[in-house]
Amino acid sequence: MNKLLASIVSFILVLLFTTQVYAQLDLETGINQGYEWNIFKNPEKLVESSDTLARKQLWQNSIYNEFYIESDYYREWAENRLKLSADVGTDLYYQQSQAHRFNYRLLSSFRSNFLDGVYIELAPELRRERQDGVDRTDLVFSTRLSYHQLEAPLHLDFYLGNKTWLKFEGKYRYKAYDQFDNQQTKYNAYTAEAEFKKSWDQGERFNHEFEIESMALYRDQRITEFETQDSPLDYRDREFTKIELGVIYTLENKSDAFEIEFPVQGTVFYDHPTSNLDYKEIEFGTDIEFRLRQSTISMSLEHTLRDFKNFEVDGGKTLYYSYWNGDIEIEIPVISGVYLKSIAAFTTRNSTRERLTSAFYRAYTTSYLQTGVIFYL
Repeated sequence: MNKLLASIVSFILVLLFTTQVYAQLDLETGINQGYEWNIFKNPEKLVESSDTLARKQLWQNSIYNEFYIESDYYREWAENRLKLSADVGTDLYYQQSQAHRFNYRLLSSFRSNFLDGVYIELAPELRRERQDGVDRTDLVFSTRLSYHQLEAPLHLDFYLGNKTWLKFEGKYRYKAYDQFDNQQTKYNAYTAEAEFKKSWDQGERFNHEFEIESMALYRDQRITEFETQDSPLDYRDREFTKIELGVIYTLENKSDAFEIEFPVQGTVFYDHPTSNLDYKEIEFGTDIEFRLRQSTISMSLEHTLRDFKNFEVDGGKTLYYSYWNGDIEIEIPVISGVYLKSIAAFTTRNSTRERLTSAFYRAYTTSYLQTGVIFYL
């Protein structure tokens, strides 16, 4: 065994030091200031007993500062690529300190072209999000905004020639939300994805690309209620499966002046054993990016319709969501490696939940504006 291990190490060292090696370290850091409306996604109005709370009592708004650093290290040799990433960021809210956010992300990716036209990649990722409060858009689970997450995806890509790709991914995810109100939610998820991508030229002006994507997910979720003086340790298990099918058409100008995407995706979701959260969903929209010299303007608009099969709300209706999401980003160079960037974004959700209560499945709107400086090192 020792001889075999020594042989493997020797082979790797010989490969690294006898082949041409390319290495690169990229750093990006940003300092932004912005204003966010309705940080915790509350409704416009709330009725409790005989009291009516208006928007100014419900919405928590605040000026904030965002700081982040993203680092990527690349090393390429022969037909292999190693990528190591480490990101860290924080948002500080001056009028709403309970909204402070902190996050970090660690990624390690190894990709190899081990056969002609065949690529394999393993890319485990660890993520941490820290923020006080509860997800106010969650239907059933009192999940914290804070969590730990580990993902381990395995990619297998086949280049079929003539700008055509067939890609597969298998992924494991473990996600554990921070303890809240003497209970904790965590889950294991297993995902299988397949993608077909075809690109082609038309004349001297445009490139076209067409993608078909499919995904199947199984999630085993558990809520643990910890033992207290009044109740024993208790477990509640739920199982979810989700199937997605989507298509994306992309039109790009060959001079890189603009790129337009038209994505459409359909989803079916199953909740076991209750079937309470079963739903069907359709999502469509457009993404547009314009490039003028070194400046970039990106815009997106997305509409989502989600129809729950069994979840009843007011008047015998079933729950139905209608989402609109949109944003615009502008990035302008100042000097070499320094850019000004501004973002405006919004999300609004309409719901058949009409009663003005604090239930998590009612309508809400949230938005933010921010601007700042980005340094590419």
